[in-house]
Amino acid sequence: MGSVASTPYDPLSDTSQVISSLVFGPNISRRLGYALGINILPPGRAFCTYKCAYCPLFPFLELVPSPEGVGGWPEHQEVAEALASSLCELSALRRLDALVVIGNGEPTLHPELPEVLRAVGEVRDLLAPEAELVVFTNSSLLWRDGVPEALSEADRVVAKLDAVEEGLWKTINRPHEGLPGLKT
Repeated sequence: MGSVASTPYDPLSDTSQVISSLVFGPNISRRLGYALGINILPPGRAFCTYKCAYCPLFPFLELVPSPEGVGGWPEHQEVAEALASSLCELSALRRLDALVVIGNGEPTLHPELPEVLRAVGEVRDLLAPEAELVVFTNSSLLWRDGVPEALSEADRVVAKLDAVEEGLWKTINRPHEGLPGLKT
């Protein structure tokens, strides 16, 4: 595998890089600029609470309602070390605009989300203070204890909502049957 600096990331044509690494990219994001991706889910597997019709990871996803029973979560120190290594490697190339927690599924599934986001923030503050810390979420676990507080570690949270009508939501997002439905 090439170095992080020489490995472009295109989420629509190459999902293998997302599945196998803790840090991937960088890539150019229309919304975020020059961004480095951070995968905080177990490498080599993809977990999500949804199996969205449009998701590029769809063929790889294991549908789960919670982190319970899922093993292999990267520890916050491991994520921090991988990020620090990548940032040191990239520092001579150009400035990053964003560090994006996105990866191979729903990041709010991580059982130690507060510790992971805090560690990522500390590495960012030290090695890429100009970069915004962004978390992408499908919003399905915002109701769980500790998730909103953990997300407050980020500079920006991109929380999606594909539908406000339950039938359409189920058609598009294909949620795990153990998740609560939409509340109106």
